[in-house]
Amino acid sequence: MNRSIVLGLGNCVNRDSGLGIHAVRAMAAHLGPAAGVELVDGSLIGLDIPHLVEQCEHLLLIDAIDDEQVPGMLIERRGAEIVPYAGGMCAPYQMIVQDVLARATLHGRLPAYLHMIGVQPADMTRGWELSPRVAASLPAVLFRARILLTGWGMLTPCDWNA
Repeated sequence: MNRSIVLGLGNCVNRDSGLGIHAVRAMAAHLGPAAGVELVDGSLIGLDIPHLVEQCEHLLLIDAIDDEQVPGMLIERRGAEIVPYAGGMCAPYQMIVQDVLARATLHGRLPAYLHMIGVQPADMTRGWELSPRVAASLPAVLFRARILLTGWGMLTPCDWNA
């Protein structure tokens, strides 16, 4: 199956950990119905992640990434850089995503186009809102996602509503 998915990862009760979920929700507010990409809230799909990943040709992951950078800094990984990436895990679910990507690699079903956009978290304590520094980075995450998806041919300028 030739699916194009933006998978927002995270946990919205741990402030900046919820970056991916906030980003997918914000993208949904901007994308028209004709956009050639599925937006998936990764906090809701659980055990369906392996099936979802192995059906993709294009997969964009969005998540908080602890890369020991300045809080709010945009971080990107491409293709095979993501699969073995063990550093920067902010939460236990990221181990699951790493395992899913490793499994897809072993099965020869790793998406041909694989990219991760993240932000260095500032606050991972309990709370629903992103920290001010990470919230300020959300427009840059959306911009990078829009550029990437347009380059992949998944979006046109008409697909993104202001």
